[in-house]
Amino acid sequence: IGTMKINEEIDALTVMGMDPVKFIILPRVIASTLMVLLPGTMVSIIGLNGLIVLMTIYFFSGIAIISFYFEKKKFPSLVKFFLYSLIVLQQLLLVFVIGLGFFDMWFNFRRLKKTPQP
Repeated sequence: IGTMKINEEIDALTVMGMDPVKFIILPRVIASTLMVLLPGTMVSIIGLNGLIVLMTIYFFSGIAIISFYFEKKKFPSLVKFFLYSLIVLQQLLLVFVIGLGFFDMWFNFRRLKKTPQP
């Protein structure tokens, strides 16, 4: 993905009207999930490793969303520290943050891109 950014392939996808995240990342998630379901030890291990890498990416995307709302709502530092610690220690919240990062592709929770007004 870094090489694609340097070669301006990401910008080319945007110019063509395609969402680069959906075009590049979503097929990898689907492929890794399908590889986990296939029989065979090596195929499952490769699929699990792919999912672990992608979940890490989505985790950091979810943390960025949570951090955005913490700053927007001006949470005190102690409360932010407590909630970040809770996310790291509680697995259900960790899965929620990963899901938040994954679904941000479609729902754009932060609304960073401005839509043009007619």
